[in-house]
Amino acid sequence: MKGVLIKKNKKQGTFLTGNGEFIKGKHNNRDIGEELEIEKSSMDIKKVALVMVLVIALVGGYIPYNAMTTAYGYVEIDINPSVELGYNENMKVIKLNALNDEGKDILANIDLKLKGMQLDAAVEAIIAYAELAEYSIDDVVITYTHSDETDIDDAVGEILCNIDDGDGNVTCVEVEKEKYEEIKEQNKEDGENIPPAVHVLKGKIADMNGEISALEEEIGEKKFQSYNKNLNKYLKEQYDCDNIDDIEKVSDLAHIRNKVKKDLHDLNKELERQEKENNKNQNSGEPANLEEEQENNGNDKENGNHGSEDSNGDDNQGKGKGNNGGGKGN
Repeated sequence: MKGVLIKKNKKQGTFLTGNGEFIKGKHNNRDIGEELEIEKSSMDIKKVALVMVLVIALVGGYIPYNAMTTAYGYVEIDINPSVELGYNENMKVIKLNALNDEGKDILANIDLKLKGMQLDAAVEAIIAYAELAEYSIDDVVITYTHSDETDIDDAVGEILCNIDDGDGNVTCVEVEKEKYEEIKEQNKEDGENIPPAVHVLKGKIADMNGEISALEEEIGEKKFQSYNKNLNKYLKEQYDCDNIDDIEKVSDLAHIRNKVKKDLHDLNKELERQEKENNKNQNSGEPANLEEEQENNGNDKENGNHGSEDSNGDDNQGKGKGNNGGGKGN
């Protein structure tokens, strides 16, 4: 089967066939846009073997129904189309859910059976199809859940965070599965058609702003202002809004989250620098900070003024005695 190479990594590539299917195979160092015979990788053999095992297990009644319908975890892909994938413990897609109207279009028109696909292949296929459908993939955000920090969660995080949209602009966001499901349930009750990642990112931004406020007291208000860059001013200039709550676009929230994350990192670095400087000054006997140094200088000046007053008193007394002596002489 022939296909056009539309995306590639170190060994594998994604091909678009004449009937609109996406197929993964070896690209053999060919250039994107070339049409060539698709050489399927060993991954396809593994897929066939897995299907055979699954059929045997189902025939024998070995795998319970819930094991096939209950998602182990969720992955949300936000491009502007927003799509949610539920996957099992084998990292196979078992559920699909469109999170907005554009997501519905993607799932309705993509000529590919995403269910049963390996999780990373399904995510890459959605991104590739969105690009072909002329959606901008400059700011892809992937939100994934974790539960017990098992090897599966670690593997999912590593795989998803290494997915590249071609420009290295994919942002990865991790969230607890329980929290993600709570947000989904709340959206359902409120009748909101908002991707859960919106609430996830707003929560993370709020948490980091809380940490920044706590560091403000340790570092000082002036330092805080210079490092925080005034978030409200940033929102007004970049997004023409006064509050994060007014922003509903996942990619915008991801940019804000990255900025606040950098501010928090810089504040922690500044605090570390100050602590090292204070420790160094304490070891050398120098004042620990500017405040202490000013206080010491004030004490020195005060002591110096007392000394000059005493000296002037002695001089005046001497002068008085001299005058008295002069009077007697006259």
